[in-house]
Amino acid sequence: MKKVLLILVATSLVFGIQAQKYAVKKAENLKLKSIHVKNDNDVMLPFLPVNKPTNAHNKSVTGVLIGTSVNAYTAIYDPNYQIDYNPELNIIMHTHRAGGAWGGVGGDLRCKMSLDKGNTWTDSVVFTQQGNNRYRYPNGIIYNPSGNTNPNDAYVLVNGPITDGAGWNFMYFDSKKKDGSNLVLNQVAPINASQLERINLSGGNGSFYTGSLKTNAANNWYERWYIRKLQFNPNTNGFDVNTIFNKTRNWKMRQFSNASIEWWFNWNNVFDTDGQKGYAWCFGAEQEFDPYNETSTPLVWGTTNGGQDWIQAYASGCWHTLSNLTDQIWPTYASIAAYPNNPENWVFRPFFEGGSSVDDNYSPGVIDYQGNLHFLAIVAGRYSSHPDSLGYSFANHPTLLFDVYTTGWDPIHQTYTWDVQFVDTIWSQVVSDDVSPYVGQDGGLGWEHMLNISASPDKKVIFAIWTDTDPQMDSLNTMPDIKVRAFNYENWTATPVINFTQGEGGLYFWVNTSRYVVKDGNDYIIPLSYIDVYETGNPDVAQKHYFAQNLRITPADFTETISPSTITGACITSANISKYNTSLKVDQNNPNPAKNNTQIAVTLPEASDVVVTITNVMGQKVMEINKGKLNAGKNIINVNVSNLQSGIYFYTVEANNTKVTKKMIVE
Repeated sequence: MKKVLLILVATSLVFGIQAQKYAVKKAENLKLKSIHVKNDNDVMLPFLPVNKPTNAHNKSVTGVLIGTSVNAYTAIYDPNYQIDYNPELNIIMHTHRAGGAWGGVGGDLRCKMSLDKGNTWTDSVVFTQQGNNRYRYPNGIIYNPSGNTNPNDAYVLVNGPITDGAGWNFMYFDSKKKDGSNLVLNQVAPINASQLERINLSGGNGSFYTGSLKTNAANNWYERWYIRKLQFNPNTNGFDVNTIFNKTRNWKMRQFSNASIEWWFNWNNVFDTDGQKGYAWCFGAEQEFDPYNETSTPLVWGTTNGGQDWIQAYASGCWHTLSNLTDQIWPTYASIAAYPNNPENWVFRPFFEGGSSVDDNYSPGVIDYQGNLHFLAIVAGRYSSHPDSLGYSFANHPTLLFDVYTTGWDPIHQTYTWDVQFVDTIWSQVVSDDVSPYVGQDGGLGWEHMLNISASPDKKVIFAIWTDTDPQMDSLNTMPDIKVRAFNYENWTATPVINFTQGEGGLYFWVNTSRYVVKDGNDYIIPLSYIDVYETGNPDVAQKHYFAQNLRITPADFTETISPSTITGACITSANISKYNTSLKVDQNNPNPAKNNTQIAVTLPEASDVVVTITNVMGQKVMEINKGKLNAGKNIINVNVSNLQSGIYFYTVEANNTKVTKKMIVE
């Protein structure tokens, strides 16, 4: 009890008594009877009813000590796949840095294994640092060669960055046999010199993949996304490393409401167990293509031949019409004001928050039994199409978690089709480093909601796993409990939200789960590890790694029926997609900020009538420039802003039924 009280006092300094967050279960429940005032621009917004999980389970968790690390920084780099489960061998493996009471130094790695569903663990495989090259932020998987039935002849592959204490010198892709023999070192230079690479490991059948990012600091672009292929070599009994995917299109992802602050990195990728089918995805606003006018929707690449060929598909079209999404997110305030009694006319603008300051997570993904991609994402509803504008969000906007997934391929439009299932409302907030109660020599260590996603071995059931407070117990919204919701996409049933730590006060930090769960008869056991940093209060000292025992879901838990979305409005057509991808190009005005005059460069694919409309942050039109028909190619449009007050404005260029909007500043 003293522990709970102490952490409540500490974290109350972080949060204060915050307003609860609200979810919309049905759009028609929205009423304007009660009004909440948004502080930053005094916009009047609806106050929504609470959407609480139903049929909450009350289960308990026993933490089994796996081992110790020299400090807490073994597990904080997202996404980390420290836990792996191999259904063929029925082995769970946890990979972490060494140190502390269980021995070793912080530059070593230890791979602990359990052959009895997580009840007992052994120190099976150790990777020792080479000279001054120290292992950091590990991932680990077990590779079982085809036909092998001897667990000792399986291979352990670990990957992550290596440091000498001064910089990030190498990425490691090292391997050993499970019996500890046949060490193969495979250490290569990072894509960005002396920069830590993105690390996430997936695949199978001897082919595994990991991703890395290259940025363009001068232009604030995420310039390139690389995928490395790790191919098992039977001659060396190790893994060869090749870079197979190099995406060069420039992406600029901006934090909502502020153009000068870049988004956190939010690329990710996953490959199936066949080692052939895979996806890479990202949220943000691409320079060349943006049908939602920079409201951040996913862009996805897919491959079916192990990364030799990729198809790029814009995840656009029907997000604003999917009933499973619009039943939850908020519509635009303007549409509510215009049609207060006609919800069918409300306008929805989905905005994918993943990787932003809302949650420093990377929307992890898995592939289901039909080859469809599933990823967890926080999706919000905005009432503007301009993420750079000021104050364009609801007060007390709910943080809503969804399973976002492809449903197939549309060969006519050459794009993936999509749907979502609502997972839960997230009540707690992210704790940033600077306000964390856990402080070491280099400052505080904050935490996120630790989004994880797993699949059953047959890939028919998808498990959403995250940490969040128990709002019925913890009014300060601080305690990270382990929460799970499972979806069976074969028979379209789901569990309610299960809080496995309900009533325990929650102290489950930096949780990690395996990509596949354990099948135990007809039940599912979720392999999950965590660090209880509260035991020390100091992230710099040795930490204990725990396995959360018996996170069990039974067939009786699937008490809810789910269904695909209905489409409630018009989608963006293939003609729209082609148009946005190939036609009108509008450059940033120059100079910006502008005092008296500024210029806008507009490139047309064909001669078109061009109209420029300038609006203020409230959406009010302050100027319209009708240029008539301009020639194909690049045109310069002069704009006199001397009569405009200082502030932020938006200019929309319309040509041939296409619109592009950008922000400008007037001094």
